[in-house]
Amino acid sequence: MALSHNQESDFDRAYKAENRAYVPWATVVIIAINVIVFAAEYLGPTSMYRLIASQALSSNVAATGAWYTLLTSMFIHGSITHILCNMVTLYWIGMLLERIYGSVRFTVLYFVAGIVGGLVFAGIDSALGIRSSAVGASGAIYGLFAAYAYLLIRESKQAVLFTTRVSRADVMSFLSVIGINVLVSLTPGIAWEAHLGGFIGGLVCGIVLYDTERRAVMKALRNGMM
Repeated sequence: MALSHNQESDFDRAYKAENRAYVPWATVVIIAINVIVFAAEYLGPTSMYRLIASQALSSNVAATGAWYTLLTSMFIHGSITHILCNMVTLYWIGMLLERIYGSVRFTVLYFVAGIVGGLVFAGIDSALGIRSSAVGASGAIYGLFAAYAYLLIRESKQAVLFTTRVSRADVMSFLSVIGINVLVSLTPGIAWEAHLGGFIGGLVCGIVLYDTERRAVMKALRNGMM
């Protein structure tokens, strides 16, 4: 039986109730680590500041061999504004994606995007002969942007992971958010290379995650499990 606009299926009611109760634990933990590191860096002794600052990613990482900074640099921020903007954005986009893909796959997506972003940053600056360093979660966040944009575009064609098809207006609205962030990336002092790399890494990983999840849902539907 077709439902009118003021009727809801049992599935829709359960879906909304689940979303209200959902806690994106991976996102929360990542944010907590970032905040703890930032507090330790700026509220702790000078030695702690120097130790944390030394974990930044250098464009010369291939020569130094400090590959671990591809990870550590993702948890370091240069100012209160820097961490505040990143963490608010991370919670927003993390809440959306982690609910869909689950904590484990979301975490994989986050770190793949961040690491690829770091590699692209180091590769481009090294090739151009630029000695620089980068810190922050922005590369990983751009990867989340790319993964969610891909998901919205696919779900606007046929709703599989969502209960209803995504509207064109919703897709364009989210793409405009990405566009604004790209413009901000062009501001001097911002590692746009990491943002570019993160976006590419997140897009590739997001395609794999979406297609895998979509096949699983379609299989469950065919088997009468959903």
